[in-house]
Parts: sequence; structure tokens; C-alpha cells
Amino acid sequence: MPRNAETRLAQHAATLAFEHLPASAVECAKIFITDTLSVGVAGSRVPEVQPLMQALGQSGREAMVGLWGHGRQADPAQAILLNAHQVHCQEFDCLHEGAVLHTMATLLPVLVAQVQSAGALSIPTSGRAFIAAVAAGVDVACTLGLSANQGLRFLGQPPRRLGGGGLGPIYADSAPSRHCQRWVTNSPRPAAPCKGT
Repeated sequence: MPRNAETRLAQHAATLAFEHLPASAVECAKIFITDTLSVGVAGSRVPEVQPLMQALGQSGREAMVGLWGHGRQADPAQAILLNAHQVHCQEFDCLHEGAVLHTMATLLPVLVAQVQSAGALSIPTSGRAFIAAVAAGVDVACTLGLSANQGLRFLGQPPRRLGGGGLGPIYADSAPSRHCQRWVTNSPRPAAPCKGT
């Protein structure tokens, strides 16, 4: 029975296992994680972050996720917003040029928040599952970005693809806590190349 692209992407993300990632994909994931955390901490020092910090205020939810570079925590949604802003605010985050996508700016803050939230609730998560989730999120987001056929126009520039960066974290979000067990051998496409800073 033929499967649609959405089903294949979801199955790929939900069943991706660290053990089946090529060594080069694991190495790239580690570089992208380190690079993204670094530019996120650097972004904590730009003046534009302070108004956002002040606007976050108190949500009434438990503060359990770190605000990168600030030495304090916030609830997961607020931490994701601030950390993602910090990653992208200086345009030093990695970019997939073909998909016109800053994949890690949306992906890593979501996955880190999930892991920290799980840890606060004493739910174990492994580093291997985390790396597999990063690989799954990058695969899904870049596949969607490369598949987009509707142009996005920036001022004075020709149309560019509208990427799927916001959807990568949605698919990857389930992977760290699920302790992925299998790899879908007929994944939608091989790991998509990204360029770091």
C-alpha cells in the first residue's frame, strides 16, 4: 500500500535510531548542536534580548528550562521563544541554503526544553536519543523546505522557497523520550546537508 509523504516523514522521525545513523551524520549533529548552543549564548548579549526578557514575565507555569546565557530558568514555552530568538538574532546560526531554512534555530530550543522538562520530572533521556532527534528534525525540516514549491519574496529579491523549519521540531519532539528503536530504510531522502557558521 503506497504511503503519502506525511506518513513517511512521521514514521521516519518516530522510528529513527542512533545506531542506524552514519558516523558522518552523528558528527554533523554534534557540530550543529555545539554551534547552535554557542550562537544562542552569544545572542544573549545583544541589547534586543532585554525587552524580550522583560516581556516574558511570570507565566504561572513551572520554570524548568534554562535561558541560555542568563543563569535562570523559565517555563518551556517562554524558554523556547527566548532561546530561539537568541540563536537566530545575529544570523550566525546554520543555514540550509537549498531549503532557505535556519533549521537549528527552531529545532534545538524545542528539543533542549523537552529534555530539561523530562529531567525535571525524573524521566530519563539519553544523549543518543537526543542526537537521533536532532537528525530526525533536520531531515524533516530540510525535506519539507526542499519540497516547497511556493516562492517567498524578500524585498527586491527573486522568489525563494518557503521552508518547513517550524515543522521539524514537531516531528523531532517525540524522539528523545521514545528511545527510538528502528530505522526506516526507505526514508524520504538521505540526511540533508546543512552549512554551519
